Parts: sequence; structure tokens; C-alpha cells
Amino acid sequence: MKLVAGLQIERRAARRSELALDGTVSNEAAQSASTLIEELSTTGFLMLAAVRLSVGDVIRVDLPGIGEHEADVVRQDGVRFGCSFALPLTAEERGTVIKHFFEADDERQHRMLSGWHPSSEASAA
Repeated sequence: MKLVAGLQIERRAARRSELALDGTVSNEAAQSASTLIEELSTTGFLMLAAVRLSVGDVIRVDLPGIGEHEADVVRQDGVRFGCSFALPLTAEERGTVIKHFFEADDERQHRMLSGWHPSSEASAA
């Protein structure tokens, strides 16, 4: 009987944080779309975006609290894109984005607990 063991090596250079953060992405063709950032590190991010992108494209992503940053699309799986920042974020910039995520999450939780939902805002207008 043969026993085969595999060793999985983590190739990422920076620690990633899992989140669900709204943002905006635009490509060189000036197409812009909303995006959901699922993972963030100082060197890159994983996002969901309904915009036509391909591996090798240069994009700009607008991150809450720190503004736009240029990145390269390095992998794609449907509408999920792995991107690498052209210039890595500082630890402070990464912390600012994560802080915005938790503040937005607190606001969503407050709205849910107070009985707010999107249709109540529309009916009040």
C-alpha cells in the first residue's frame, strides 16, 4: 500500500482579513461597478464584481476611509477576482479600511435591531 502525503504551502506574503465590505472598482475602459471586498491584506484583496475584467487588467478600487488604489487582476473565477495592489497598503491604511468595515457592520446591526429595513426608507419618501 502506497501512502502519499501532500504539503500545502501558503504563498501569500501578507495576512488576509475576511470581511464583506462595499467598494467601487473601475477599469481602464472607464467602466465602474460596485464591488464586495471579501478578503483584504496589505498586498491585495479578493472581490466580487459584476464588471468585465480579465487577468492582467489594471483597475482602481475605492476603499472606505483611504480612497482609490491601483491594482492588477491576478486571478479570476467567474465574478470573483484576486487582485494585487500596485503599491502595498500600509498597516495603518489596512487598519482604517477594517475599522470602516466594523463601523458599517455596527450600523447594519443597529438598523436591524431598531426595525429598519430598506423598504421602510422608500415608503417614507
